[in-house]
Amino acid sequence: MKHGSYFLSLLFILIISGCSGSLPVSPPPIDQSIEVQSPRPTPVPIIPAPAGDDIYRIGPGDILSIKVYEEPELSGQFTVSHKGTISWSWIGDVPVSGLPLEEITEKLAGILKRDYIREPLLKVDIGEYYSQVVYFFGNVAHPGVARLGENKSLLQNFLQAGGPKSWGDSRITILRNNPVEGADRKVEVGLQALLRGDADIVLGDRDIITITSPDTGMGFFGEDRVYVVGAVVNPRALIWREKMTALDAIMGAGGLNEDASGNGARLIRGTGEEKQEYKLRLNDIMEGERETNFILLPGDQIIVPESFF
Repeated sequence: MKHGSYFLSLLFILIISGCSGSLPVSPPPIDQSIEVQSPRPTPVPIIPAPAGDDIYRIGPGDILSIKVYEEPELSGQFTVSHKGTISWSWIGDVPVSGLPLEEITEKLAGILKRDYIREPLLKVDIGEYYSQVVYFFGNVAHPGVARLGENKSLLQNFLQAGGPKSWGDSRITILRNNPVEGADRKVEVGLQALLRGDADIVLGDRDIITITSPDTGMGFFGEDRVYVVGAVVNPRALIWREKMTALDAIMGAGGLNEDASGNGARLIRGTGEEKQEYKLRLNDIMEGERETNFILLPGDQIIVPESFF
């Protein structure tokens, strides 16, 4: 989803102005007798980013562009492996996952200075972003997986996704897993406030972002729905029905797209201390394997990642 700066500027102005055999046993369900309070979230002007959260940290799939002065064999583009390393020419594997560019540059320079070059001159850039993603769907021109680069602004990434399909007073909901607190955090902002610059948000890896339709005002998260996001043809919320399976939900979202890693999908059930996560082997399910074709419960989320390569 790459758009020219001219298109983004024009779109920004327009928006402001227009504004079957037996099924497997389901995973152990959450105790439905526990009443969960879900008050409507109040709009907030901004979600402050935790310390360092606005710094892009390299991860598997990212491509590093390395240039070492007068050393063509050590220069080029290097993909971070699933183990978090780059295979740096004749030097070998170097761990880089989880580090920002500045630390990677210092690390590579230290390796060269210690063993090979007295005063190395090198520059490290990100050739291509891959490892961090957010999921857009609902009232957005290009729903699905969006790469999260160094600019983590909700406004900029929303416009990169094409902006809303229908212009009006939509609302945007961000669902974020908070690993520190062990719970999901849900925040809601108004589209017009976002476009005025009053409510921009720093996005995080794996955020789920939905934009309501202005004509219905219908929100995304509800007690009678299941959610399919990621590398599917039509990411969406589906009305839950009895004996609905994971495969039913995937088909209701148009099936897997060509970039999907079906066997890497996850089923997330519950929130907070009740949150549980299960692996879904969707490719195997489509070929007849039934073990992980779980019966879904209201509120279940299915997240389909993209294939690593």
